[in-house]
Parts: sequence; C-alpha cells; structure tokens
Amino acid sequence: MNHEQSPQKNAKRDFLQSLQRTFESDDGAIILAWLHATAGTRKPCFLRARTGSAIDPLAAAVRDGRCGLVWEIEAALTLARSGGSEKPTARRTSRLGNAGV
Repeated sequence: MNHEQSPQKNAKRDFLQSLQRTFESDDGAIILAWLHATAGTRKPCFLRARTGSAIDPLAAAVRDGRCGLVWEIEAALTLARSGGSEKPTARRTSRLGNAGV
C-alpha cells in the first residue's frame, strides 16, 4: 500500500507551514496587527453613514468582507499551529470588542 501523501495534502501542509512561518515571525506579527487595524476587526461593521443617521449596508458589507479575510488568516494560523489536525474556524471578536466565537 502506498503511504505517500496526495498532492493536495502536500500543498495544504506546505501552505500552512508557509503561513505559520510568515505570520509568526516578528515582521508577520506587525503585518497581522496592521491587517486587524486596517480591517477594523475590533470595530462594529454597521456604522452610521457620515451624511446622516442611517446605516449604510454597502459600507457594512465591505467592512465585514475585510474582517472576514483577516479572520480566515487567523483560522488558518490556528490550523497550522495544530499541525493541520483541527477543523479551521474563524475566530471572531464580538462587536463590543470582547473575545468571541
């Protein structure tokens, strides 16, 4: 029986290792902090529009998309740290800034 890993598993392993090397370095930590700050992962997505009191759903969707990308990176880092054995789940921060799901 062939015990070699499939190309997909090798690619996943290589990706997770690269991700971990990148974001767990000092420079990677700076970039990850910048991504959190730029995406506003610790701020509400639904904010009042600048020109009035209504909430702008398009702007909220854009902000949520930016946050989602950072949460995907965080989930992949969690998976990399576990050696690829955990199912990735994006770690969200509640809209009040407390640790969330």
